[in-house]
Amino acid sequence: MAQAFAATHGVEVADIIMEHLPPEGWSELATKTDVATQGQLLRSDFESQGRLLRRDLETQGQVLRRDLETQGQVLRSEFGEKMSALKGELTQKMSDLRSELTTQMTDLRLELRDEMAGLRDELTTQMTDVRLELRDEMAGLRDELKGEMAAVRGGVNAAVERLGKEMSQEFAKQQKWMFTTMGGMFGGSAAIISAVVLLVR
Repeated sequence: MAQAFAATHGVEVADIIMEHLPPEGWSELATKTDVATQGQLLRSDFESQGRLLRRDLETQGQVLRRDLETQGQVLRSEFGEKMSALKGELTQKMSDLRSELTTQMTDLRLELRDEMAGLRDELTTQMTDVRLELRDEMAGLRDELKGEMAAVRGGVNAAVERLGKEMSQEFAKQQKWMFTTMGGMFGGSAAIISAVVLLVR
C-alpha cells in the first residue's frame, strides 16, 4: 500500500498517509462504544476500589481508635499509679519535713528559752548594780544637798539676824528722834500756855 501511494502520489504524500493509518489492523482500533464501555468499567472499578478503601479506612480507623483508647487507658492507669506513688512520696517527705521542722523548732525554743533566762539574769544583775549605784549616788547627793541647805540656812539666819540688828538700831534711832522732837514740841507748847495765862491775868 505504501509503495502504491508512493507510485501514485509521491513518497512524501505516501508517508503522510501512512502516518495517519493505524499500526495494526482495523479490528484493533477502539470505537466510541469501546471507550464508553471501558470508561464505565473503570468507573465501576474505581467505585469498588473506593468503597473497599473506605471500608478499609473505617476499619483501620476503628482499630486505631480502639488502640488509642486502650493506650489511653493504659497511660491513664500508669499516670494514676505514678501520681499515687508521687503523692505517697510527697506525703512522706512532707511528714518527714514536718517532723524535722518540729524538732528544730523545739530545739530553737529551748535555746531561746535558755538565752532569755541568761539574759534575764544578766539584766537583773545589771539592774541591781545600777540600783545600788543610784542609791549610793542619791545618798551622796542627799548629803551634799543637806550640807548646802545647812550652809544656805546658816547664811540666811545670819543675814536675818544682821538685818534684825540693823532694824533694831534704826528703830532705836527713830524712837530717840521722835522722843526728842515731841519733847521740844511739848516744851514750846508749855511756854506758850504760860504766856497766855499771864496775859489773861
